[in-house]
Amino acid sequence: MGHWQDNVSRSRPTSREVKTKRPQSSTRGLRVNLFNCKYEIVQSVAARLNFKPAEGEEDMWDLYWTDLSVAGERVAKMSAYQRINHFPGMMEICRKASLIRNLKRMAAQFPEEYSFFPQSFALPQEMEDWKSYVRRGAQSGGKPETFIIKPDAGAMGRGIYLVQKVEDLDLNTSEFNGWVCQTYVERPFLVDGFKFDLRIYVLVTSVDPLRIYIHDEGLARFATVKYQQPSEENIPTRNMHLTNYAVNKLSKDFVTADGDAHQGSKRKLTALLNSLAAQGYDTKALWYRVSSLIVKTLLSISPQLEHTYHTTCTKSKSDRSSLRHKSRCFELLGFDVLLDDDLKPWLMEVNHSPSFNTDTALDTEVKNAVLHDTIHSLGLSVAARTKYLNHQRKEQQERLYGATRRKVSLADHREDYDGSPLRSPPLRSSILARTNPFARDSRDLPRWPTAPGLKPRTPKSKDDSSDSSDEDEGPPAIPLRLGGFTCIYPLQGAREQWQHILDKSEMLWHV
Repeated sequence: MGHWQDNVSRSRPTSREVKTKRPQSSTRGLRVNLFNCKYEIVQSVAARLNFKPAEGEEDMWDLYWTDLSVAGERVAKMSAYQRINHFPGMMEICRKASLIRNLKRMAAQFPEEYSFFPQSFALPQEMEDWKSYVRRGAQSGGKPETFIIKPDAGAMGRGIYLVQKVEDLDLNTSEFNGWVCQTYVERPFLVDGFKFDLRIYVLVTSVDPLRIYIHDEGLARFATVKYQQPSEENIPTRNMHLTNYAVNKLSKDFVTADGDAHQGSKRKLTALLNSLAAQGYDTKALWYRVSSLIVKTLLSISPQLEHTYHTTCTKSKSDRSSLRHKSRCFELLGFDVLLDDDLKPWLMEVNHSPSFNTDTALDTEVKNAVLHDTIHSLGLSVAARTKYLNHQRKEQQERLYGATRRKVSLADHREDYDGSPLRSPPLRSSILARTNPFARDSRDLPRWPTAPGLKPRTPKSKDDSSDSSDEDEGPPAIPLRLGGFTCIYPLQGAREQWQHILDKSEMLWHV
């Protein structure tokens, strides 16, 4: 099996190339608001892409990057040329209790397709359900099951602990209001005897229609004590059972090995996949399962996201038409995935503001690439902003002086100011086969999409007689690559594959 990196390295610049790439004049003068962002790397990447920081929080900006969730009121006040890095409503999968509520709701309808997360309980609301589950396990006479307890809104491993008995549960802390209890994956896949998890970077560029991209690069984060099956004696050993970087980085056993791709307590995702492929593991099948898990998670809240977005932004029918396919919001998510000893991926949690701390050179390299590809994919330009503002001034003058000629709605022209990069020409399937694992025929993989080859969806022709006069022409062609990001939804054939999930998600949302 060839090296995993061979399939992805040609399509995006390296961190060195990103630093030395000459600025493009079309982006000079762009402004980024970082008043609620604590990560210096976001500012440095934005600067290399010719963004200047806004001097005041209320100053004009093109891109707003915040570590906080975004209220609908802020999005509603945005102009068509502006972009912000969160969708209202995304916390439905980024809070642990909300995530399991949505996934359990879908699992009740599709138990096999939604079997990628552990048995979970929201506490204290589902305390009796959990106690009943524990009692049934005890009555079976087997080994006591281990559970991992997590704060609903916790981060960086704070407040997480393991229990094997109900009486060991302690929720009496003022720091956290809600908790999640999950069955512990007792047989994780090990590398050199250590447990690890994966940080997968996922970009959502639109919620109507839903567009999802997965980045080629990510992180593998290792525990610093060799793994043993959980027992009453070792479950307090957090550095054995928890893979959180914040938990393990202070351990004397933490290994920083930036120069060795196959050593260290934190490694590149591609290095790990290369190593597994060299040992004969089917990494293409693994990547398919990871991508499928991501799509199903987002589909579980797709109706809510679409409704919240349009409720926030839509002022009129023409507004709704112009907003389709031209999202003011985007979202860079961090999916945390654990592999069991059968190489099955399990979703642990979804982070709405993944950490962009750069404690090591490896962090800097990986996060530079992810941030560069994210911001560059927005296609923002000074020309788009200028054209929008000029048209706005023209409309104001027409209203002021009572112009008699027909007014052109600003909403009717928003596509001119959108700056959308999603207009790349369709790619030939032979090219796609080199860059996207789903484009390859494989006996081990379900065909995704079902049609032969992969082609971006294209807009309906304006001359198509089947189009009604009040329909917009549809989305532009969807690129399968945005730098290091690969499109995993929608793809040709994907609607047929996922339609039953979409339909059920819509129905459950209205119940």
